[in-house]
Amino acid sequence: MAARTGSSSPPSASRPTRRQRGAATPVAATPSATLPSLTQQGFSTFYRAVATDNAQGPPDADYLIKKAGAKKIYVIDDTTDYGKGLAKAFKDEVSKAGGSLAGSDSAPQTSTCIQGATGSTSQYPSEASKVKSSGADAVFYAGYYCDFGLLAKALRGAGYTGQLMSGDGSYDPAYIKGAGAKNAEGTFLSCQCSDIASNPKGTQFVSDYKAAYGVDPGAYSAEAYDVANAIISVMKGLGSSVSRDKIVQGFASVDYQGLTKQIKFGSNHELQVQTAFLYKVVSGNLKYVGDLTQLTK
Repeated sequence: MAARTGSSSPPSASRPTRRQRGAATPVAATPSATLPSLTQQGFSTFYRAVATDNAQGPPDADYLIKKAGAKKIYVIDDTTDYGKGLAKAFKDEVSKAGGSLAGSDSAPQTSTCIQGATGSTSQYPSEASKVKSSGADAVFYAGYYCDFGLLAKALRGAGYTGQLMSGDGSYDPAYIKGAGAKNAEGTFLSCQCSDIASNPKGTQFVSDYKAAYGVDPGAYSAEAYDVANAIISVMKGLGSSVSRDKIVQGFASVDYQGLTKQIKFGSNHELQVQTAFLYKVVSGNLKYVGDLTQLTK
């Protein structure tokens, strides 16, 4: 979303820029970016068609404490904006849900997983030691699947037997492969992405996606499909008088029922109804557990 702020030379005076010609800023709608502050930056045409970290972190804590029985939780983030945002949303809910923090730490992404990252794989045995000595009966990791796999492997290797949980950054079969099926078994993973494969309305979408790309849909593929169709629905309603300005105006009041959710926004450009979903690693596979809104009632 960041715009270029510099150029080797100014625009030619004889050639008006797109802004000077009156081109409107187009709609920008994300199906997957969850950092809460994104809609607080004053982007007038930016919309978020997915639940935020604030709709994921708290129910994660509620489920782990109230349903899974964890009382002392150790929280680790990967120092990214995503990881820090999710960790904060989770930690803010822990005491409200009746649990306590056994400790918290940051472990930077490693170059093994992300090119150019500053973390070292040697940090994970140390993190595992901290967790084990803290007396935590559960670990919540806010980051991505590759490093979570390394952490899970280190934790189990150190003899830690507590519950593991992470968010949508770790919702990927590659987490299970990286951690090892035995180490990943029983891990809870939450995601703002719904389980399109078990959704009766999604059968044709899954079939068409696999036929087109030769793989199963990704975590947010169906959500992206819904966002695109929501924009198309606005364009269809405009008939032959489609323009950027009119799409921007129409999208503000769009009410589109997609495969995964109803896309309808509040004045803050966030979905009016937000939820996250819970998955569990069972026998080496990601198994859908349910809607966290319902599971934590």
